[in-house]
Amino acid sequence: YEISECDWSSDVCSSDLGNVIDLTTGKYDFYFVSTNSSTKPPTFSNGIATNSTNNKLNNGIDYLWYYVTTNITQNPTVLPVEFKHCATQIVVNVSTEDTNVDAKWIGYASIESPVINDKSQWNLNTSILSPCTSLDSSTPLQLNSSGLTSHQIIFPLDSISEIPMYITIKTDTTDIYKEFSLSLPSLSNNQFLAGKSYEYTLKLYNDSLYVGDAQIAPWKEVNEDGELIPNY
Repeated sequence: YEISECDWSSDVCSSDLGNVIDLTTGKYDFYFVSTNSSTKPPTFSNGIATNSTNNKLNNGIDYLWYYVTTNITQNPTVLPVEFKHCATQIVVNVSTEDTNVDAKWIGYASIESPVINDKSQWNLNTSILSPCTSLDSSTPLQLNSSGLTSHQIIFPLDSISEIPMYITIKTDTTDIYKEFSLSLPSLSNNQFLAGKSYEYTLKLYNDSLYVGDAQIAPWKEVNEDGELIPNY
């Protein structure tokens, strides 16, 4: 049975037609997947979603997964849906503390894009997004910026020591945006791990921009309205 609709506020799930799912008594495994995009999640074949022509996997998508085993009885059964993140989040904050240049806001920010190839896949049974092992400098991945914070969701990375980044920042000294190139270091043995939020604090000093602090931070699950949100 395909569960295609979930009510986040009440954790109620229904079929695509809104009908009650009728199962005989027994033990069942349920897998739930979702994304934060307007399109449906990728199609799985034998539990694997691949990066094919009609089934693209992309950076910038929050891939969500949940698995639960439950005993079904004749009485109505409610399944809790507690999604976890399968991708990786990058968060960049420009700090105005302990610097000699007052930053106002970020104009534009991008990183080199993780390369998703024909071998990339999403495994329904394990929740694993296969990590990317290379970055593409020719196709920058733009970060979502607001004020002095930028963030983006990417495929997990393996064998990558740092992610090159380009950023423009408006300061109080000029109307011209200052341009900077720097690298965001891996904090976990040349890996950017699935389900983790990598948070970097950038600081300005004269005409230089450097990483002042970096941590693997909690990826906040929900806001006060019960909606999944990034940690920024």
